[in-house]
Amino acid sequence: METIKASLDNWLLNILDISDNMSMSIVRHEYIGTDGAELEILGTRPREISFRAYFFGFSVFSLGLEETPENTPGAVPEWVVPSSYYNHYSFVKYLNDSQLQEHVLNHPKYGIILGFVESFQVYHDDTQDFVAIDIRFIEKDIQNRKLLAPDFALNVDQQFVDQLNKGIAAASRSMQSSGFGSLLGKVIDPAVSIAQQFRETSQDIRKFINECDKNIQAFDNFLYNVTAPLNAIDAAVMYIGDVPSLLIGSINGACNRIIASFAGISNLPLQFVNNFLLQSQLLYDTITVGDNKEFFQTHVKSVTAGAILRQSGAFLNTEKKNTSRQTAPGDTFDANGNRVRQAIVAPIMTTQDLDYMIAQIRTNVQSAVVLDRNNTSLRTLSATIIDQYNTLRKNLRTTKVMQVNNMPLMALLLQLGQPYYMADLYLSMNPQIRNPNFVSGNITVYG
Repeated sequence: METIKASLDNWLLNILDISDNMSMSIVRHEYIGTDGAELEILGTRPREISFRAYFFGFSVFSLGLEETPENTPGAVPEWVVPSSYYNHYSFVKYLNDSQLQEHVLNHPKYGIILGFVESFQVYHDDTQDFVAIDIRFIEKDIQNRKLLAPDFALNVDQQFVDQLNKGIAAASRSMQSSGFGSLLGKVIDPAVSIAQQFRETSQDIRKFINECDKNIQAFDNFLYNVTAPLNAIDAAVMYIGDVPSLLIGSINGACNRIIASFAGISNLPLQFVNNFLLQSQLLYDTITVGDNKEFFQTHVKSVTAGAILRQSGAFLNTEKKNTSRQTAPGDTFDANGNRVRQAIVAPIMTTQDLDYMIAQIRTNVQSAVVLDRNNTSLRTLSATIIDQYNTLRKNLRTTKVMQVNNMPLMALLLQLGQPYYMADLYLSMNPQIRNPNFVSGNITVYG
């Protein structure tokens, strides 16, 4: 039987019995007292290519194979080492020395494949000057990255950018349908009022322009003393400099100033959300008069609702990464119960705080959707946050308040059947505890 020509790096291989193995990665969730299992599909495992390479003959020189084109199935490098019996010693040594090295396999059907040699096995027949080497090759990298779950924080940011872009488009459509289409498409100088840039207009357009100038000035002056902008989102939004872009950009700038002004309490998500919702309502209340009041109120509500959704997504992502809730913060006590170091415990959210925060946000989003039922991007962003909330809440411990009658905190943990490292978490949850050796009164504990 004639062998197949292939190559591994600069080694020419004569192979037979080549096979590919493609399998699914499936997790079986089995439960006591039940038949069968719940299956969780994690995707396809990396492709495994197994083949047997034959080494025979006595050629010791490099061999030029210029007649075979490169980068095609079955092609080999122009200069390769032939697979002779003599050279198999060097080949085995090469595989041993390059266990952590990425290899280039030129497959006879698939062409160039990058990966690693997982294992190889050598069979000798020295009486015939013949060696067979079985090689298992694993293809590297993820072949379809669209199947990967996107990073949650990046996904929320991108959805918020999408909402702002669609907000600009929605403002343009609303202006067009209201008879203000002549204002679209012209680049606006933000240093000059809009009214000075559109002089020959009808009375209705003049009223709308004056309302734009008034409201944009109010948005720009909102919390004007805060100078820490959030430029990452602004750089991604497709602002083209016309009236809708100026309007949405001004509202988003006001949201950025609100967020920046509360940066000092960003480790207290519930308080942050309450303050942001209060300030966003004050921003909404600045629009009190005008024939086009509903137009401006709709877009203020939409942008501010999207901004708090994005910020709440950052909070949920932080909570997800906060492993102090589930794991020990380090050895803070020795075997005799003596403190050896002070643990730094990050503020954590209880299920009650999380539920209340999400309820507040959903109420705010609902008020924005009522004003604009066609705002699908805001609903998509809201659904993403709710999905993350549902996932996170499953991993949160519930809390309860119990009456404790003067006992050491370690004894309380022992009574509750909880590990000693929870002591620092309990001290952070109960700031009224002055001495952990004498704990009494109403104490918040994990249920």
